[in-house]
Amino acid sequence: RAHFQKVSPDLIRLRHAVGFRTERLLQWCEHVRYDLADVERAVTGRNDDTSQPIPQEKHEALIFFLKHVFRKRDFWDGQLRVIARLLQGKASIVLLPTGGGKSLTYQFSGLLLPGMTIIIDPLVSLMNDQVDNLKAAGIDLVDSVSSQDDPGTREQILTKIGSGRVAFAFITPERLQDQKFRDRLQAVVDKFPVSLAVIDEAHCVSEWGHDFRPSYLHMPRNLQRYCSDADGRNPTLVGLTGTASFAVLTDIQLEMQVQDEDAIILPRSFDRKELRFEVRKIPRLQKETELKTLKDRLPRLFRANPQNFYNVNGERTNGGIVFCPHVNGPLGVFDVARRLGHKKFFSGEKPRNFDGDDKEWNIHKNQVQGNFKRNKVQELVATKSFGMGIDKPNVRYTIHYVVPQSVEEFYQEAGRAGRNGEEGYALCSILYSDDNWNDALKILNESDHQKARNKLDSIGRKDQGDLLVQLWLMFNSYKGRDQDKERALDLWNGILAPSIAGMSDGATKTKELSFRGNNHRETEERAIFRLMLLGVVEDYTIDWRVSQFSIRIKKIRPDKVKQHLLDYLMQYIFKDFGDDKKVADVRQDTVEHALEDGIDVLIDFIYDEIVAKRKQALRTMCELCNDFKGDKDFREAILAYLQESEFSDELRGWLKLDFDEIGLEGIHELLGKVTTLDKMKRLVGTTRRMLDEDPTNLALRYLSTCARAQSRTESDSSTQQEAETLVVQIDDAREDMRYPNTVLLSMLRVIREHRLCLLDKVGDFIFRRAGTTAFARLVLGSTFAENETFYGHSVKLLAAGALHVLEECAFYATLPKEIRNV
Repeated sequence: RAHFQKVSPDLIRLRHAVGFRTERLLQWCEHVRYDLADVERAVTGRNDDTSQPIPQEKHEALIFFLKHVFRKRDFWDGQLRVIARLLQGKASIVLLPTGGGKSLTYQFSGLLLPGMTIIIDPLVSLMNDQVDNLKAAGIDLVDSVSSQDDPGTREQILTKIGSGRVAFAFITPERLQDQKFRDRLQAVVDKFPVSLAVIDEAHCVSEWGHDFRPSYLHMPRNLQRYCSDADGRNPTLVGLTGTASFAVLTDIQLEMQVQDEDAIILPRSFDRKELRFEVRKIPRLQKETELKTLKDRLPRLFRANPQNFYNVNGERTNGGIVFCPHVNGPLGVFDVARRLGHKKFFSGEKPRNFDGDDKEWNIHKNQVQGNFKRNKVQELVATKSFGMGIDKPNVRYTIHYVVPQSVEEFYQEAGRAGRNGEEGYALCSILYSDDNWNDALKILNESDHQKARNKLDSIGRKDQGDLLVQLWLMFNSYKGRDQDKERALDLWNGILAPSIAGMSDGATKTKELSFRGNNHRETEERAIFRLMLLGVVEDYTIDWRVSQFSIRIKKIRPDKVKQHLLDYLMQYIFKDFGDDKKVADVRQDTVEHALEDGIDVLIDFIYDEIVAKRKQALRTMCELCNDFKGDKDFREAILAYLQESEFSDELRGWLKLDFDEIGLEGIHELLGKVTTLDKMKRLVGTTRRMLDEDPTNLALRYLSTCARAQSRTESDSSTQQEAETLVVQIDDAREDMRYPNTVLLSMLRVIREHRLCLLDKVGDFIFRRAGTTAFARLVLGSTFAENETFYGHSVKLLAAGALHVLEECAFYATLPKEIRNV
């Protein structure tokens, strides 16, 4: 104060201590919960127009840390609400747009909470990026544990974590399946708390967990079990993601066991004005030529000098990412990078043609990632493993060589670009091929998975458009119901059950099981996890050094198998499964019979629900590409899908309901409220998103068909395809509907009123796929009888029906053969 009579609020007093240097270590401390409920209420109300002022003193304190630790002036949309919840110890699921500052929320909270923060990242590349970013911000008690570390380095890092020299520890979900790491983690929580557990890129829990990384589904319970202290206090869970469909969000909530709807934090808008969008529709065989043509055009699109646009120029480098659907083959990263004239490719798996071993591949990946981030490399060809979390402000373009698997995936990967905040800075392109589109739709609409797979295999790889390419990848993860059932049963009957024969109920035993290679490991782990859902496997770990599972088996009664099955299903479908015939028929005389029936029900559920949702999400993305007219319409369609609308709450209430519970009157009452084109766009977008959650919901599908027919921005082909899908689903569910033919006729009336050009096509499809004599009589008794096509089909149907009845009469057999053949 001798020098500053009036101390400015912008100054910080520093006290210099002289003495021996000591290591900064985390110390034991009671759990801390901040009194920020009023801050949370204030910022929540600000989002829904029931605002109240944020308490000034608390706000100033939080801003102080934001300015002086993170060098930010103010919180972005959603950040303060997340931080207020985490500092109160409330679990949260955070959906903020890519580039919206999700990482700051856990970094800020972790610094103000005692002990350690654990962050689960899906990729080593993402962990490395996050570690670099924290160290650049001056936060150095940070490290990561990964499979790329040599044993000596990994041991040093684990020792640092155990001694309290790491405040932010980054790991992959598989690390929690390592028994030695679990032991280290439990030793840590005896010394100081793990206050916060962060699941970064939380959509991977659903999108990757069910497909090829079951460790994601096992992870939340592992976090709670091994990060809890002696008093049973758990770390606060937070899931972070840029976008998530309702289907993915449901999975995240269930696996994280976060049921409080207030825990879901959404932004006011997902709009990224920094991005421009385009879809370039081309035949499959022209992809390579079109990619080079697009790159030739990019400098002119950005009004830049083509001679130096692709030069490496420090922070002014025009960075670019070309996304490929897989690693190998003509659509893979290795071949595409080679055709672009460079070797800057990145993928989780080593390409077959890479000249080097696994260690050299890891070195290559780390060098490419580091050089790209430090602007020593202009362009990168990557799989979606590079589509998450990498923060680089000067990415000028992204190019998807094949359509992504969902709207969320596209927006996540496109969001690598334009992170400098400059409007219109980046272009996000999709090179889209719709070869054999009609065959692809038939495969999508085929309820029998094996038949669909056979149809797909009959189409040559070079003739597969983008939808078929992605379906091929999906079917690679989901081989078929029979195969999945057989593997789970073989694992139990042949390997696990003999180990506990003769043991008493409730007893456990550990069994080791070796695996060969990553593909075999994924197959075995899926089977293990499914047995875990049914209760006969209590837990499992993986020893990666010797490629071995350690499975803890539990002897349980048959009725417990059924109860575990019910508990799992009830999480996903909100109705009483006790009356469901499939579940009710699970035999309970022996564990073997209970498991056989339980596995049948469980895997049928996975294919009928989870795989169906994947197909619908892919279909939605392809529809948007098919109907691309320009940046404005495409952006509006994406935002209508991603964002909440005035229809969201009502349509969310329709999920898992039968058509008759909603009824034609209820659907048309909702349609009658839509008075403007903007509202109709939002309705179409919301129904698309809801159908991704419940793809077989006939009321939503009927609403979607009618809304598309009435929307001037939806194409005729989009309306026709949705109408035909509705017909197929009604035909499949005819026995469960009260008046299926009335619904079909009602849909035809909407088509006639709003899309007259489609009437004959849709009508013809109905008669050929779902036509019955009852439907024909209904048509002949309506104004549609005046339509020559409808009249002709109806008469033929009735005549065929009459002949069928006649053939079943005994009198018919007595007629002379020449009369019967007339």
